[in-house]
Amino acid sequence: MSYEKGYEMLAYVKAGRIDEMFALLDEVWGDWLRQGGTRFPENFMPKEPLKKQLEFYGRPFGLSLCHGANGVPGVMAVLRGIYGFSQNDNKPNEYTLNPTLWQMSRAQGRIPVKEGFITLDLHKGNVSTVTIPAGCTVKVIWEGREQTFRKAGTYKL
Repeated sequence: MSYEKGYEMLAYVKAGRIDEMFALLDEVWGDWLRQGGTRFPENFMPKEPLKKQLEFYGRPFGLSLCHGANGVPGVMAVLRGIYGFSQNDNKPNEYTLNPTLWQMSRAQGRIPVKEGFITLDLHKGNVSTVTIPAGCTVKVIWEGREQTFRKAGTYKL
């Protein structure tokens, strides 16, 4: 299985198929983490025995474990799938957050943007907050409400 899964994750998000996206994320990256992996391999074979998973090009332990690009699908799943983050194509200092907590009750995160960081503390069914830096506009669509924030600060959702 190729590590080129970033586009696949994005397609799942755009199609609203979050359950399938997280199932794939868990199957591939979750399996790797449960095995104690601390880096991302260049090729994934989650259904194979560990010895086979570490082979590459027919060489035992020939698998490179340093491919940073393999982190992209996980980042896409969280950034686009959980936080629902997007940037306006015409106004690059305008961002939208349309979070989906899926089966989680809470998510916290910090998204780097050119103006600083957008920080989220989301609680399903409870008070949530978003903190935005100066110089940007952030539209948040959360639990049926849409709010737009134009000044730096921490806002309750």
